[in-house]
Amino acid sequence: MTPRVSLVAIMQDEMSYVERWYDALRGHCFDEIVVVDGGSKDETSDWLMSRGIRVVPRPFEGDFSAQRNAVEELARNDWVFHLDADEVLSPALLSGMRSVAANLERLGLDCAAVPRLNFLDDYLQASPGHRGLDFQYRLKKRALHWSGRVHEGVAERQAVELDIAQGFYLLHMKSRVRHDERNAYYRTLSP
Repeated sequence: MTPRVSLVAIMQDEMSYVERWYDALRGHCFDEIVVVDGGSKDETSDWLMSRGIRVVPRPFEGDFSAQRNAVEELARNDWVFHLDADEVLSPALLSGMRSVAANLERLGLDCAAVPRLNFLDDYLQASPGHRGLDFQYRLKKRALHWSGRVHEGVAERQAVELDIAQGFYLLHMKSRVRHDERNAYYRTLSP
């Protein structure tokens, strides 16, 4: 049986990115989409709901893992994929998500790291990660929990890294201004 996969996201004041995020999901293979909104003051929640997306408010209290765990609790399926507002799935990953989850189950794995290409102001940035790529643990069993207030991760996982050569990747596209603002905010949350 092919696994069912929920697309989940945490957002707050993402109106400048959410339209691109949504448009890139056309023809998606997800069984549901659930967004937890941390208290947007812009039109993010209203815009998403007007397109039939389930949006649940949950005040953001400075803990990204808590938000990610909360949105997963709202998901109806055992497999979830986290997609941030400033990210876009590759076409191969978008169309092959259920197959990837099925392969993970067949191999006894519960998580997949997706290579992410980071762009600032439309320029690809060098990534300091493993093999020169920024791997993000985004496709996972809902039973796994996130930890860490900022730059959160999935602990105690049986994971595999997806192959960018097969067309599996995320595009992370944001402006330099957003990047600098977010990093300054993240520093306020770090211990």
